[in-house]
Amino acid sequence: MENKEKKNNPSFDFKSLKLNQSQEILLKSAKPVATGAKTFSGETSNWYLWAGEVENTTCKMRDGTAVPNHTGEIVFFTSSEKMNDELLAITEGKNSDVKIKVTVDVYEKQNGQPGKRYVIEKLSEGKPSASSLTAGEKKLLDDFKFMTEKEGMTLTSAQFITEANSEVYGNIHSVRAKRLYDEYIAKEN
Repeated sequence: MENKEKKNNPSFDFKSLKLNQSQEILLKSAKPVATGAKTFSGETSNWYLWAGEVENTTCKMRDGTAVPNHTGEIVFFTSSEKMNDELLAITEGKNSDVKIKVTVDVYEKQNGQPGKRYVIEKLSEGKPSASSLTAGEKKLLDDFKFMTEKEGMTLTSAQFITEANSEVYGNIHSVRAKRLYDEYIAKEN
């Protein structure tokens, strides 16, 4: 069972970035880890909490204490539907460990005034998060791991893909099976 205990990870605030400054973040989740709504001046807006990892970055603890040169887990909020939708598109709603780069850019608003925006660039694909695996995919990976690690068998990607297409694992398509093999088996070897 998953531990629902609150972690006290430092947070990263995109507003701390200066013009043309970038921050790389490794997204540790395929979707926001929490969502909610806040009301400010009578207007309600949604917020999205994401989990990630950074290197040598100034972050803040919940009490506002600065954590300079932090390397490790962080959380960050987006209150923009657009930014949240961009992150979901980048992760495809199922991939974790996707590396992104967020850069602060200036654009001209319709009224001619300068506006600030965050440009998100995808740097790596990541891998399907455990929560995005079907029961058949999870069973296939567990069985394959058991056979290779515990039983000492040597199995090829072709054997993995053939097995994945069996009814026992829910007839996983060969393209999906190849991706599972590449992401979970080949990277570990």
